[in-house]
Amino acid sequence: MDGTLNLPTFNIGMSLRTKTLGLLLFLLVAFVVLLYGLSRSILLEGFADLERDLAREDLQRVLNVLDLSLIHISEPTRPY
Repeated sequence: MDGTLNLPTFNIGMSLRTKTLGLLLFLLVAFVVLLYGLSRSILLEGFADLERDLAREDLQRVLNVLDLSLIHISEPTRPY
């Protein structure tokens, strides 16, 4: 024994074509995941802003109706 450790070597017979296809598949999946994440965050932020603006408009409409209702209620009671 010369003190070296002899481990078995495994030669995985992957051709250049197989390695290239594997790398391309990995890159395609990574690109799709990245694109999905970015578009999801951008779209969700846009829809949240839109929903917030619509809620403000609706609230302003309700406040305007209440103001008009108070004006109409108080008008007949002014002379008394």
